[in-house]
Amino acid sequence: MDSKLDLVNHLLQVVGERRVLSLETGHPSVVQAVQALESYNKDFQGLGWWFNKNRNVTLVPNNRGEIYVPPEALGFSIVQGKLQYEQSAEKLRYARRGGRVYDTWQNTYNIGHSLVADLIILLDVEDLPQVAASYLKHSAAQNYYVDDDGDNSKADRLAERTMLAWHSLKAAQLKAEATNALDSPEAQRLRYRIGQMGAASNPMYPGGRYR
Repeated sequence: MDSKLDLVNHLLQVVGERRVLSLETGHPSVVQAVQALESYNKDFQGLGWWFNKNRNVTLVPNNRGEIYVPPEALGFSIVQGKLQYEQSAEKLRYARRGGRVYDTWQNTYNIGHSLVADLIILLDVEDLPQVAASYLKHSAAQNYYVDDDGDNSKADRLAERTMLAWHSLKAAQLKAEATNALDSPEAQRLRYRIGQMGAASNPMYPGGRYR
């Protein structure tokens, strides 16, 4: 599994710098590479992937009615507001401002009730699946090299590696999405109905089926 040190050393190598044994050296090149990696990592994870989405998280207000969004959350979307069933526009009324949830309809931070949200969480590099860490490694190296005014031929080779890693990452994402779809309550109910031996659907019959 790649560590943050491994990825920083990879960035240093592609621009012709020497590897280091620690990120705490204080060397300007290391500090610059660490800052660049952290920026690339936020941009990458901020897209939201199967491995860094926490779904149906209940956000509870404090005694002032304010809801604080976890600082490690790169983004959030409201799944459920005050009522269980709401229109999409109702869910979009809430925005993140200054680390808190803001009601853009009432123009207040005083939400006064819990919200259920999907959160995109920033993970440490060490906690990324290998396929994601591999993509981050190659895409960060490509961007870091281009930002350093590297020559076109090497940039093209780095871009090829990034593209291969991207295809692997997207394949893993599609596989995870398919698994989630099969495990959804709707899919489980459908499989249950299909599995009823000799059962046929009848909306006029109690329970919706007959033999």
